[in-house]
Amino acid sequence: MDDLLYLGLEAHNPERNHHRRYEVRLGRDLFGQWVVTIGYGRSGSGGQRLVYSDASPEVVRDVIRYYLGRRASAHRRIGCDYRVRELSTADGIRPEEWLPPGYCPAGREGSSDDASGGRFTEHFAEPDHSHTALSAQERGGDEA
Repeated sequence: MDDLLYLGLEAHNPERNHHRRYEVRLGRDLFGQWVVTIGYGRSGSGGQRLVYSDASPEVVRDVIRYYLGRRASAHRRIGCDYRVRELSTADGIRPEEWLPPGYCPAGREGSSDDASGGRFTEHFAEPDHSHTALSAQERGGDEA
């Protein structure tokens, strides 16, 4: 799968020894399905991965927006906000169509290596993607 969109986030709180990373990768597989991979964990570790796929870009967009919306509570949980560290897109992919408001710097759609430090303030309803994803029990772990 080629990355059509990549968003890399980091959150650091040295006082609490919290150093987190979060990434979203969007692409298409060999069958034309939209695929989103959510990677998360402590900075420098292997971390965890969740993979969702669907033929509908709207379903995948809802998955992306739901998981990014959950990052909005980071300040309450770990004492700091996630910051955008990298945003890159392939030609023809408009990040504002895939990401919640505030994730794409104004006037820099499709650019990479952004360090805007944008805070996640939007919350989104959980999408109905039960038909496209394994449950936490089936994966053998907890959700992100």
